[in-house]
Amino acid sequence: MYYNVSEVVKMSIKAIRKELGLSQMDFARLFGVHQTAVSQWETGRTSPDTEMAIQIARGTGRSVDEVLGVETRRRAGADESEIEIVMPDDRMAGARIRKGDRVYVRKMDEYKSGSLVLVHRNGEATVRYLTCIGETNYLMDAQTPPAIEKMNAEDQICGIVCGAYVSFR
Repeated sequence: MYYNVSEVVKMSIKAIRKELGLSQMDFARLFGVHQTAVSQWETGRTSPDTEMAIQIARGTGRSVDEVLGVETRRRAGADESEIEIVMPDDRMAGARIRKGDRVYVRKMDEYKSGSLVLVHRNGEATVRYLTCIGETNYLMDAQTPPAIEKMNAEDQICGIVCGAYVSFR
């Protein structure tokens, strides 16, 4: 079956919103838009612009490809069990993930550039954006300006962030 772009985007945004258990109003508040904008995205009447797609991707722990409904490749049999960590620092505050928040992670066999991932490095688990340039992988936090570090042989990606639950502050 073939879908036009607006059909794919509307299915993707609605699926992400429902997976997070949010109403259209809550989803709209989360991203600073009016509820009618979310409704129009989900009916295919309009699509989010590039900046909004990036904001939705970062805010939901998805890639822009997932927000826009671009098909991703994944090896069959990938372990989909979820693990949970409590954020040790505020280096991802720009992605609305702060110290003490619980982050839920899905183990995968393949990761794409732009994904929000759980990385085990220097004996600690931490969350960073994965950026792939050629054969080299980099980890980036969500500070301004972002700290970008080249992944080394000891760094291990443990999974992709599929949700975060905010702790009471």
